Amino acid sequence: MILYGQSDLTSQGTFFSLVVILGMNLILIFLSLVTVSPSIQFLPMIKNFGNHALHCYQQSALWIFESARWVIDKIQK
Repeated sequence: MILYGQSDLTSQGTFFSLVVILGMNLILIFLSLVTVSPSIQFLPMIKNFGNHALHCYQQSALWIFESARWVIDKIQK
């Protein structure tokens, strides 16, 4: 349970701290699943995750560039 006003949350910012906590929990769940389940293999799962992460970054960059182009077009008119 995360309490309001905890020093670890207020020192670095609540959002950053919660993202770090969530990330660590996801890593622990991932490692537990890989260790326990014989059908889940580590390297293909990492490769798949990397491919999906790369796709997300590419789509985000495309969205940012398209948004910037739209703003520049609106400013120039």
